[in-house]
Amino acid sequence: LFEQFEKTYNDLGGVAESEFIQMVQDYNTKVKEIIDKIPLKRPGAVGEIANTVAFLASDDSGYITGQNIKVDGGLARAV
Repeated sequence: LFEQFEKTYNDLGGVAESEFIQMVQDYNTKVKEIIDKIPLKRPGAVGEIANTVAFLASDDSGYITGQNIKVDGGLARAV
């Protein structure tokens, strides 16, 4: 019984693995293309977004109204 399971697992795993690897390679290529377009040449960190949100939620941003604030490393060069 174990040998049959192992053979079935290997056969299915090989097909799924090759499709998965291709999907990961395609994804990595797309991500690299996007990152290459960002002037800072890196993706943003979660903390950078969180810091912006924290600032906007704080009293320090009390005089800011009706603004679009982009936290995108310069990707969108115009609002």
